[in-house]
Amino acid sequence: MKEPFAERDWEKKVRTRIRQANLVIVICGEHTHTATGVATELRIAREEKQPYFLLWGYSGKTCYKPTTALETDKIYKWEWDILKKLVRGNADLPSSKLQSRTPEQYGDKYQDHLLEQYKLFVETAQHTSDKRRTQTTTSSR
Repeated sequence: MKEPFAERDWEKKVRTRIRQANLVIVICGEHTHTATGVATELRIAREEKQPYFLLWGYSGKTCYKPTTALETDKIYKWEWDILKKLVRGNADLPSSKLQSRTPEQYGDKYQDHLLEQYKLFVETAQHTSDKRRTQTTTSSR
């Protein structure tokens, strides 16, 4: 969703829009891994069995997948020829069209990057646990 819904029933409205879509495109950025709305939208897209793909939103910057992305989800370079193929349903693109950094590109910061990824995973898991705990406590009252 380009514009966030301010209402409490935003998830229901997002689900309706995603159901009506032919394809969901997730543009990944530097803070996508902390964007709970994007994570929810991607989860809904999968629940509704809508096709989707991830795009690397910023050239030259580190972009992250939403926390609900699958490990197998690839982030594609944002190039028009790639975008056209993805929209047409041709995901058989060569791996050179995937955007990623090699350990060499991180240089001596590679271990820091791995640690940061691990921290984000742990924080996300903790947030999910806390949210479930709160929902369980609230619903049992």
